[in-house]
Amino acid sequence: MYRREAGTASHVAKPRNEQLTDDFFVLLSRHYRRERSVKFYASRMNRTPKYLSGAVKRITGRSISDWIDEVVVIEIKRQLKTTDRTVLQISEELNFSSPSVFVQYFRHHTGMTPRQYRKEGL
Repeated sequence: MYRREAGTASHVAKPRNEQLTDDFFVLLSRHYRRERSVKFYASRMNRTPKYLSGAVKRITGRSISDWIDEVVVIEIKRQLKTTDRTVLQISEELNFSSPSVFVQYFRHHTGMTPRQYRKEGL
């Protein structure tokens, strides 16, 4: 990105926290189906979980865990709305240890089970 000051162009680098946040979202978009651990993303970025979490929270106002959960829940909702895939199939694709853990996770974040969500067609 470039900006002009006093008639000259100068290269403007993104602030470090902003770049880390952008990089985190790129990784998240690639790996959310298999990885929900802050430690995984921090390791891939050669940062500690605490450091990366602080950087993302300073830029977005939300924790990495919140972002991971939001992306995963959006994907679950999308699949429940647009596919006939079973809870087992979705839970396996998104790397949950069991369908019951998947149902608990979804209920915790939405207040309803996947079956209720699909039935109500929200």
